[in-house]
Amino acid sequence: MYSGWRCPLINPVCRVVESLPVELVSFNGSKLVDSRLIAQEIEIEHRALMQLIVRYKNDIESKFGQLTFKMEVAKSRNGAGNPSKYTFLTEDQTFFVVSLSRNTYVSNGSI
Repeated sequence: MYSGWRCPLINPVCRVVESLPVELVSFNGSKLVDSRLIAQEIEIEHRALMQLIVRYKNDIESKFGQLTFKMEVAKSRNGAGNPSKYTFLTEDQTFFVVSLSRNTYVSNGSI
C-alpha cells in the first residue's frame, strides 16, 4: 500500500490510489512508483497507460514536476529483446494519471 502518502481529496480516485498494493521506491527524498505496477493494479495494459502519460506529459510536468522515461529490454528465449518504455511517478502524478484512466475498476462505482 502507499504508506506515507496523503490523500488530498476524499474521492473515489484517491481511495483507489491509496489502496493499490504496489511498492514505492525512494529517490532523492521522493516516493515514486513504477508505471508498470500502476497499470497492473488498475487493470489496464501498460502500453495504454504510457500512451496516456505521453498524451498528457506537458500537463503532468507543468503541474507536478518532470517525468523521467526509462527503457528496458525484455529478452526472449532466443536472446532477442523488445524495448519497453516506462516511468516512475510521484504521488501527485499518480493521482492525476489514475484519474484520467478510463477503467472499470474506477468508473463502475465499485470502490
